[in-house]
Order: sequence, then structure tokens, then C-alpha cells
Amino acid sequence: MHIKKTHFYHLLHLILIHSNSHYNIYQNIKRLENKIRDLSEDKFCSNELKNDIIDKEYHKNIKKRENSYLIRTYLFGSPKIFRNIGGFEVDLSLENIKKTISNVELELGILWINQEEYGILWYIKKIEVLHDI
Repeated sequence: MHIKKTHFYHLLHLILIHSNSHYNIYQNIKRLENKIRDLSEDKFCSNELKNDIIDKEYHKNIKKRENSYLIRTYLFGSPKIFRNIGGFEVDLSLENIKKTISNVELELGILWINQEEYGILWYIKKIEVLHDI
């Protein structure tokens, strides 16, 4: 995981290693992002939203790489970060999650729109560190 701190949040790049379950996660996120990218053509989308995003580029959060998938996510507030050791949950900090294999709980955040682009934010709700790389 790559972590970048800004004034209000932490940006985390999650890397999904190629596997069937990670491919399914990638496909589901990609399908949702394609749906949001095409909102201006959706007959159920409000005219107000269509007008806000027309002629703007959709900013994707997921990218396919050679041997993995990269997801751009955000940490707002204080998500639960922990590791199970001997049957006990041990709380961890952000510094403890770099270069780890972890289970991460994501939540669809907000739709944002600026002058040139629009997109969605994925929030991290919980990180369970399984082991170090």
C-alpha cells in the first residue's frame, strides 16, 4: 500500500494480486465505475446531474496493471486498523500497514465534480493486517 497524507485525508493505493476473488472485486468495481462514467446517458439520471457532468472526463479509481489491480482509496476519520495475534485484536496505526497483505473493507463514498472531471471516492472503513510481505 502506498500512503499519501493531505490536509483532510490519507490517500491509499491498494494493490490486488491476480486471483479469482480479486478479479471478481476488480470486475465489480470496474462495472460500477463504468455505470457512473456513463451517467450522462442514463435515462434515470436527473437532468441537473447530467448538466453538471456533461463534457467532463470521468476520473477512474481502478487500473489494471501487469500482475495486479490498483485501487485509489481514501481514509477519512479513523478506520479500524488491527491484526489478530493469538486470538486477540491488536490495534495498529497507518505506519503498520505498509507492505502488508490485508483484508480491507471499502465503502462507496461521494460523487465529486470539478471544472474538468468528475468521479467517486472509495472510503476505507476497516483494515485487518494478515501478514507482512
